Amino acid sequence: MTATELRPGLRRRVFFGVRLAEREDAEEGARVVEVHPTSSAAASGVLVGDRVLRINGAAVDSGAACQRSIKDLTPGEPLEVEVARGPARARVRLVGTTKPWPTESFPGSTLVLDHVGDAGRRQRVFFTRPDAPGRRPAVMLMRGFSCRSSEFPFAPQTPLRLLLTAWARAGYCTLRVEKLGVGDSEGPPCPDNDFASELAGARAGLEYLRAADCVDAGRIALFGHSVGGMIAPLLAAERPVAGIGTFGTSADRFSDCAAASRRRQLTLAGAPLRDLSAMEALQALLVRERLSLEEALRRRPELAAVAPALLPEGRLFGRSMTYSRELDAAPIEAAWREIDAEIAIFHAEYDYVCVREEAARIVALVNDGGCGRARLVELPGVGHLLYTHPSLRAAFDEPEVGSTDTGIVEATLDWLGRAFA
Repeated sequence: MTATELRPGLRRRVFFGVRLAEREDAEEGARVVEVHPTSSAAASGVLVGDRVLRINGAAVDSGAACQRSIKDLTPGEPLEVEVARGPARARVRLVGTTKPWPTESFPGSTLVLDHVGDAGRRQRVFFTRPDAPGRRPAVMLMRGFSCRSSEFPFAPQTPLRLLLTAWARAGYCTLRVEKLGVGDSEGPPCPDNDFASELAGARAGLEYLRAADCVDAGRIALFGHSVGGMIAPLLAAERPVAGIGTFGTSADRFSDCAAASRRRQLTLAGAPLRDLSAMEALQALLVRERLSLEEALRRRPELAAVAPALLPEGRLFGRSMTYSRELDAAPIEAAWREIDAEIAIFHAEYDYVCVREEAARIVALVNDGGCGRARLVELPGVGHLLYTHPSLRAAFDEPEVGSTDTGIVEATLDWLGRAFA
């Protein structure tokens, strides 16, 4: 088994471990359809078919309510679950203790759970180091725009986890920094954070790698997926690295990249495009000119009709407006020209988020105006989330359905071999 080392300073989140049915009726509670065998729920005696009514006194009627009820708990604390059981809906009080979130396994390496950042904004670090002694090259993986976790204990075959496993097996250290408000990390909910905070967390992760006793600080590479591929050159322009790999990213200004991606995705979805120009105009006022919504609509009142579609729940692309503004202003193009590293720009044939022209433009920025060490690596039949698909339509309709045998594992090992030579 892989050794796991939990360092002090940031608690592990609690794993309640049930899957609840969608709201079906007005009946109290939420129906359990699955219980994970190593979970707090299983240890307390929760059964499939139970309706969870309360957790430690807090009413539960959904998965979100369940998560809120355990959010501030620490593994090993008392847990009381009230359920309604059986056809008669008999109320049963179950008592147990909370269990920690499961950890990943990397044979031949030790998984270190550490953190970067100060109290209240501490971010979980997942660091793997080979069990063999000596200083090793290291790879830092950075995820994209979404607020999904960078930890994959339940999905060892997911594409990013397969990359990490391959890099660890090759004898490299690996590192991920969980975003603020995600998983074990502290801080505001992820959608509320700005890009400066996300960049600062990645910067702290890179410094963590440089300081690690087992890392050869002169042989560190960055791999960024989507927005992670925008963060990578910004970090490398500040502190030299041996290599940069990106997948599904762009050097265009974020607002332009996002608008083009929206247009492609609406077209694939067969949605009407009649409001698209108005949405793009409002987005430009909000992001590029940094107007408030009220200011933008005073200037262009005819755009009010598209505001709800552009800003569901008041967010642009599900994140804060500050995030989009800061990312849009980031000097990504200039950063690519300043870097001297082994660079591989991976492009997926069926990527509808960022297209081949954007990948080729990064290569041109580096080779025509920079260090001249960039290569475009094509991945036929692959989509934005690193699964294979028979067509662009299939990649769009079911982005996480398909084979993970995409060729990117071997391609990244080739790139890292060049970077660390």
